[in-house]
Amino acid sequence: MRERIKSGVIIASLFLLLAAFSGNRITLRIILALLSVISVYEVLNVTDRVKSIPSMIWGGLCAICIPILFRDFGSRTQNLWFLGLSVIMIAACALLLKHRHKRFATSAAAAILSVIIPFFFTTIALIREQPHGAYLFYAVFLCAWGTDTAGYFFGYFFGKWKMTPRISPKKTIEGAIGGLITSAGAFAIVGFAAYMNTGIHINYLITSVIGVICSVVSICGDLSASVVKRCYGAKDYGHLIPGHGGIMDRFDSVLFTAPMLYFSSMALAFFDLNILG
Repeated sequence: MRERIKSGVIIASLFLLLAAFSGNRITLRIILALLSVISVYEVLNVTDRVKSIPSMIWGGLCAICIPILFRDFGSRTQNLWFLGLSVIMIAACALLLKHRHKRFATSAAAAILSVIIPFFFTTIALIREQPHGAYLFYAVFLCAWGTDTAGYFFGYFFGKWKMTPRISPKKTIEGAIGGLITSAGAFAIVGFAAYMNTGIHINYLITSVIGVICSVVSICGDLSASVVKRCYGAKDYGHLIPGHGGIMDRFDSVLFTAPMLYFSSMALAFFDLNILG
């Protein structure tokens, strides 16, 4: 429990750093690029591709360029840019076919994750740049880390039924339910804060439902990251945060929550609806 508190202080410091500079588009993207670089390095290290020069160059370029340069998924230029990256990815995987199957699988997984992780980090910036994005920015972290924290405490005090014992032995169904409730409440609180400060109309039903959906995705993200670690026999992605491993260990749920919230807002906009307002 003491280690959990220590790690909480470090995590809170990281969040405050992000929050403090979230209003500056360039600075936020630079910070996200830095977090992306560390996360990609941790993944390459776990998959034993850190010694591969091509993997390091590819991972480094993706981790730096995507968070800084990618603007949105709506313009023709950005879509062509994304298509170009996909073609390069296919060509890179084709070149790896000369290796043994296991090595190819590892190389392909590392190469794909080197693209996915920076894109997921970038959606945090895309969320912040939306109307009322400051509130949605906080909602991402409240949902992801609130789900994780509530899941831990609900599981610690009430947990009886293991959810995925082979992947994450400490996760329980009771903890997951607690996380879902906490996330829905967090989104409602964010909506209320937006109403108090801006006076915009809040549909609390939509806001809470999105909170539950994002919480489910957050749990899936945490489990997905755990699967990768288990496949390569690693306990943690890194050792930067006491009791929590590396940046990737702490941001895995955030990296799934952010794109879900972003694309949910895009889907709602198609029907002239908004998460806030």
